[in-house]
Amino acid sequence: MQKESKELPIDSIDFDRENPRIEHEIDNMDGLTDKEIMRSLRKECKGSLERSILKTQGCSDPIKVKPVGERYVVFEGNTRLFLYKRFRELGKPGNWDLIPAIIHHGVNDSEANEIKIQDHIVGKTQWKAFAKACFYNKLINEDKTYDVASLASSAGVQEKDVEQALDTYEVMTKNYARIVNTNEVEGPDPHVAFNPKSYNHFYNFIRNDRIQEAMDKRGLDTDDFCRWVAEGRLSKAEHVRDNLADLIEDDQAFKILKTRTSKEALPLIYKDGLESELSEAPLIALVSALQLKLDAPNIHEKRRICKSADQIATIQNVQIELQRYLTDLTRMESNELSS
Repeated sequence: MQKESKELPIDSIDFDRENPRIEHEIDNMDGLTDKEIMRSLRKECKGSLERSILKTQGCSDPIKVKPVGERYVVFEGNTRLFLYKRFRELGKPGNWDLIPAIIHHGVNDSEANEIKIQDHIVGKTQWKAFAKACFYNKLINEDKTYDVASLASSAGVQEKDVEQALDTYEVMTKNYARIVNTNEVEGPDPHVAFNPKSYNHFYNFIRNDRIQEAMDKRGLDTDDFCRWVAEGRLSKAEHVRDNLADLIEDDQAFKILKTRTSKEALPLIYKDGLESELSEAPLIALVSALQLKLDAPNIHEKRRICKSADQIATIQNVQIELQRYLTDLTRMESNELSS
């Protein structure tokens, strides 16, 4: 394999249509157009790279391409190529017609994939978790150029990390994608499209045997978990990792989880400990915290409280007790002044 550094016209370079950062966006990879690729990359590239290239009017890190006939195909640098095309389209200051490139003459698919591994799995410009899992799946299950052991060795990770990433990818692209694509998802924050940013929810689910045991006892399965994610019931990925098994096992918390969110259900499994901690706090600290809370009211929380006679009664009782306490303070202050 020979390498040659050269500035290339951006119009002579085609995007990598199998880049894992965009593959999940496209239903039909065979009919993929540059316009669709650019739309997908636009979602991915907002950040420091865009600002840096625009500020310096160019990129210092050349893209990597391979000759295909009379044209070139980028196999490392899709985003940088997109930004050059985008900046030229928008008329941004700078010469966006030519882009620094390293031409890899005679590079085969296996060598190109190894370069991607070193650049985006091991290196400093790492792909996001879902893109990595997508790439693992391509290399092992589609291309069959790696097995779990060899890929883990090349990527510098444990074999179990690769296996869990593959399991996560399978659940997301089969179970979760099927549920989202029904267009019948309802809930507090329903997903209207496949969301790769939910990867950590699924990864934490796959890794946690206790969650799956708790779900089995409730007669629940993977589809139920995917539906919770799609409906927006699991407020944070950390709730899956740290709390979901407890939320499922607790009857009252599970009831809230099924109809609302994990954030709203959490106080039910920590209620005793929380009340114990609060009872030790100075009264003035509690009153100050309550004032801050009331100064920034949450309309959704108000609506939930309005539906609960018990919660309204609790607030009314606190009002009575505070008024009684304030009356006592006033009486004590008066006695102090008269003595």
